[in-house]
Amino acid sequence: MKTTNLTSVFRLGAAALWLALMGSASWAQDAAPSSPGKLLPLAGVRPGGNSTYWWMPREGASHSVLLISGGAGGMGYDGKQPASDNFLIRTRDLFAAQGFNVAILGLTADMRNLNEAARVSADHARDVLAVVQSVQQKSPVPVWLVGTSRGTISAAATAILDQGQAVAGVVLTSGFSPVTLRLQDGPQGKQGLEAINVPVLTLHHKDDACRVTPVRGVVNIVPALSASPVKKLILVEGGGPPSGDPCQPRGYHGFVGMEQQAVALIADWIKQPQN
Repeated sequence: MKTTNLTSVFRLGAAALWLALMGSASWAQDAAPSSPGKLLPLAGVRPGGNSTYWWMPREGASHSVLLISGGAGGMGYDGKQPASDNFLIRTRDLFAAQGFNVAILGLTADMRNLNEAARVSADHARDVLAVVQSVQQKSPVPVWLVGTSRGTISAAATAILDQGQAVAGVVLTSGFSPVTLRLQDGPQGKQGLEAINVPVLTLHHKDDACRVTPVRGVVNIVPALSASPVKKLILVEGGGPPSGDPCQPRGYHGFVGMEQQAVALIADWIKQPQN
């Protein structure tokens, strides 16, 4: 691993490369949902804010992670379990295997499409915090927000509003940077990342070809986190092969072919944050 002051570059070793080359059949066997979980209702903290979240407790958990998907949000619940192909949703068992309680953010009754404007709203951040507080009632361990793609906007907005009261730390994967966030109803937006005062990890694939999350933009995240006590950008290489739209889950944007390695990097950093 090559390390600079605030950035690491992670390359797949021989064993990890072998896993990547095994193809989709091996991946399906390794990551098929197996951990017990259930859909929980949650009364909203405001009119229209009733929601649900998926809950996977783990005995002796060291941390809880609240996974926040990208796109329009939600988990793709099929009546039995989360079915979205989103990077975080499809790897939930890998997070559980790291010794974490796992929660997956659902949608509120009045926000069925979490675009950029909705995700930066105070109402949405309060909705996320309501889930955090519910998780804390079930398990007193630290709760981390883990967002991917548009979900990083939600994670950052929630941490900004919370100010370290309930959220222990934040992980931003394939994220929007301060210079690439563009609100639908106005000019280029700025989230004010300098207000986040908890540890922050940014994980990004060097070959992410999504037009709204280029590497040239993500490198601006860490310098903007002036109040965060510990922050790091990890750039990864390898995995693949990508398929489909580069902004969709089966591209490098979704860490395709290196899901296990990506989750392990995230989990290790949550357990021991360091610059």
